Amino acid sequence: MKPSDFADFANSLYACVLEFMVGEGLTEEQSAFYENHFPEGNDNLVQWEILCWASFLMLELLSIYGERLDFDEFESCDAVDFVEIDEMLNGLNDACMDFAGVECPSSYAKDVLEAIEDVYETLLFQSIVLQIQKALKDALDALPEDYAKLRKEYRHSAILPQEFASNLMEY
Repeated sequence: MKPSDFADFANSLYACVLEFMVGEGLTEEQSAFYENHFPEGNDNLVQWEILCWASFLMLELLSIYGERLDFDEFESCDAVDFVEIDEMLNGLNDACMDFAGVECPSSYAKDVLEAIEDVYETLLFQSIVLQIQKALKDALDALPEDYAKLRKEYRHSAILPQEFASNLMEY
């Protein structure tokens, strides 16, 4: 897929993210995109944060390849910087803390940092990190002729064990 193939989607998705996150108005075309892709008016903040990150990534790619951008803040982007990845990882820490039953006696920094260290030692967190590392290595090592196989393989896989998937959606 070339960046030009997803320019409309990326621009419309980011517009919807801005509308949800900060109340930015939508054009008629963007409103139709929103209604088509988010018919129930999804208000799950974690999902919107993931959509925000994905739209940032796509818009950065559009900028790098000189494709159409509807948002000026991406025009000078010349490299993917994985903006807000730390926020996603913090959310993963919090979710894993809850899912793995790691206790955090208070919201004091000392207790939170200790609980996060305990999360890093859980099998759940370590398996997620190993799966992400494997996927990134597979992507980096892949040749163009391997892309279809990787898409097929990873389209139906998740980094979170199945028994925690519904918990994450509720989280």
